[in-house]
Amino acid sequence: MTTTFFVVAGMYFAAILGISIWSYFRTADEVDFIAAGRSIGPFVGGAVLAATQISAGTFVGTVGRHYLAGVSWWYVWFGVWAGWLV
Repeated sequence: MTTTFFVVAGMYFAAILGISIWSYFRTADEVDFIAAGRSIGPFVGGAVLAATQISAGTFVGTVGRHYLAGVSWWYVWFGVWAGWLV
């Protein structure tokens, strides 16, 4: 471990701690926490939805479903990859 590693790691943890404290004081109730105070807008909301749908959980779930269903479920892979590209 070098000094550079510890400096970068310390800056990272300081940034995360700062964002956490700032967010703590901006969150008043559950709606602020769960829905970002209903202030994220359509672009960020769409990006969040896309990230959720194309996440590793979806990918792993698709692999598991493919394993259970067998080769007959091969067509789904085209949709998964097309969705990822879009």
